[in-house]
Amino acid sequence: VSGGLEYLTALEELSLEGLPSLSLSKAGKGEGENEKEDDMPWRCLGHSLRSLSFNKLPKLVHLPKGMCYLTALELLHIGDCEGLESLSNEGEREGEGEENDGLPWR
Repeated sequence: VSGGLEYLTALEELSLEGLPSLSLSKAGKGEGENEKEDDMPWRCLGHSLRSLSFNKLPKLVHLPKGMCYLTALELLHIGDCEGLESLSNEGEREGEGEENDGLPWR
């Protein structure tokens, strides 16, 4: 997925739509394994990305953990992602313990 997105540090809007094979997690991870990083370069997009849209992504089950780096995010749109189980992610955020609310943003 990244394929150069890490260089778009001034990107303000990103729409991921109609990508039936996109899962937003590293390939080769088994179900239930604790993923340390997402495949997307969320850290690089964090200070500029203001709008993020997920639409028609059937393999999206959990929101990406890296979304916690999107500190400039003002708008999040989630539409027609039938595989999405909840607005939480799996596991704990970096540096957080028992008080983790499960949401990928702080």
